[in-house]
Amino acid sequence: MVTTETETESGVEAVKRASNYLRGDLNSELSSDRPNVSNDSEQLLKFHGIYA
Repeated sequence: MVTTETETESGVEAVKRASNYLRGDLNSELSSDRPNVSNDSEQLLKFHGIYA
């Protein structure tokens, strides 16, 4: 697929682009005691095939 300058990036694509090679904050969020992860981390987990 060829992209053009007029196409806009989806929110999920923006998260993936800004995620440090799809790492994001997953390490710190998954090792914390909090019951939930952030929305950005949730999108990265979905990309890796994990639905939280």
